[in-house]
Amino acid sequence: MLFRVLIEGSGILTAKGAVGFFATMTVDQPEQPGSEMFALRTIREEWRHGLSANLSSTKPKLTIVDCWRPTFRERLRKVPDTRSFYEEGERGEVAARAAKLSRAPESATIWTIAE
Repeated sequence: MLFRVLIEGSGILTAKGAVGFFATMTVDQPEQPGSEMFALRTIREEWRHGLSANLSSTKPKLTIVDCWRPTFRERLRKVPDTRSFYEEGERGEVAARAAKLSRAPESATIWTIAE
């Protein structure tokens, strides 16, 4: 079963001034809790060894913002995973952009953050 998991990473400081990020992933797991754990593990591993590994001297505090099942149309269109970094004072603006890019449902918590 597919789930879209939206995670916020905070408590970082990059050379470009980012203090946090939103990441959305499509995960294929039988249940929501497993999807959330898989997404958290993936982001942690990416932060240690991937493209983001040397962006910050600190590790991000990762928080599940929301998790939902994509619509049939979204599954067909294969909505891409997203990463959106934000600087101080940009959290709401970047949250709105992340919500749109991830096609978060209107009831998703990310829309509240974006307000």
